[in-house]
Amino acid sequence: MCTSESEPWCFTVLRSSGLHLLRPEKSWRPIITIQVESKGGSVDCDATPYHETTLGSDGQNPNQKEIFYIHDVSPYSKISIKVWHRSQSKKKRKRILVANACHMLRELVKEHNEPEQCLDVRLNTLPGTAKRHKGARPGMWPKLSLRVRPPSIPKLHHEEPLFDDDDLSCYSDSMPPTPSSTDPTLSGQGDLIVLPPPTEQELKRRLQPYIIDSDDEMTPLLIDDNAYLNSAPPILPQYSETEKPEDLPPMGVTQRIVASFTMYAELRDETHYERAFSRQQMEWTYVGGLLTAMAAVDTAVFSISPDTLFVINPIARSFIALSSTACGLGIFCDAWFIFRYNFVPLDTARVRSRDMFGSYFFFSLQARVPIICMLMSGMSLMGFLGVVAWSVWPTGLLVLSFLVGVLMTLQFLVFGAWWFVGKVMCMGRKIGRAVKWLVGRGSGEGTSNTP
Repeated sequence: MCTSESEPWCFTVLRSSGLHLLRPEKSWRPIITIQVESKGGSVDCDATPYHETTLGSDGQNPNQKEIFYIHDVSPYSKISIKVWHRSQSKKKRKRILVANACHMLRELVKEHNEPEQCLDVRLNTLPGTAKRHKGARPGMWPKLSLRVRPPSIPKLHHEEPLFDDDDLSCYSDSMPPTPSSTDPTLSGQGDLIVLPPPTEQELKRRLQPYIIDSDDEMTPLLIDDNAYLNSAPPILPQYSETEKPEDLPPMGVTQRIVASFTMYAELRDETHYERAFSRQQMEWTYVGGLLTAMAAVDTAVFSISPDTLFVINPIARSFIALSSTACGLGIFCDAWFIFRYNFVPLDTARVRSRDMFGSYFFFSLQARVPIICMLMSGMSLMGFLGVVAWSVWPTGLLVLSFLVGVLMTLQFLVFGAWWFVGKVMCMGRKIGRAVKWLVGRGSGEGTSNTP
């Protein structure tokens, strides 16, 4: 079984089935890599090039026009097919091998005669990757459907016929005896028994089954073409990169206001929920650390004695009391959210975050309570420091506050100045055109009145 090195092997990944049993995620996109052993190399060698494609969450390949061309391989080369999983939420996003398969190229095409063969390759699962799902039948194995086009189908089948040793022995028994076969002994030079090449009709002949304890042949099984086509898996993919999800209902005025300072717009979209929830968990972690630092500052302020260098009046004490209260409430709310949502699976967190109306409106609003408390605590602490600094150096406080305010609102000041200058210039041009029109009209009337 030899092929021409100038003609490549062509592979196309069509679809997969049963891969949802390999990962606990509800929907994930398998990454398929195909690697063929090259001359002088290994099939798992890093230097061996590989081809990669990504399937949809339903197991269909959205780009079935993508064909992998593999050159300079023989039918006895090994092909390695691997299925990888990459997390969409983790930072490093390292790929994890979940299934693989390894075969010779000749094993994939030895029982097919079509120029382009669609075959199912059974995948071997790795220990610890399979997960029992509801409705999963015993013996269900993941499979990958491929379209394979060998270099030269007629040449392959001519050089490796589709019958085994038993068929050859039956075929030789049915042939008439030849002069060399009737000779009881072979000559000293080693005469060979030369058989004529089998015809195409004999190659396609298959043994007919018989019914047990009967000499009658089994009646052939008739299959309806329509029933066969209806039971076949769909050829066209059910998933597309350009496919647009269903539009969500438009948000009302209250929802838009809440979405302006929360993650409600991302949480209500199921495709963006995982990413938005990960950002919310990260926010709780950072806010918890900042609230702890502010609580330490407030505690230190409470320990200041009345006869210190700085005078603390009742207004300053009110500010520090408000800061400590907001800080304590923020720490409590942050600890509650971390305890309830950070150490549970994503599906459980999704169920817990829904309110009584089946939406994420109230959860998105409550999730921002810790950072709102941190903002209130920070503003109160700033007010306390400002009151204390005013009693010591009022001029420095006013100048520094003015500079910080200008820098924080610089874009609005520049835009306001640009808008004002533009309006003044536009008004000037209009006034100039009006003056020219009046001057021109007056000169025209004076010329017409001249005798």
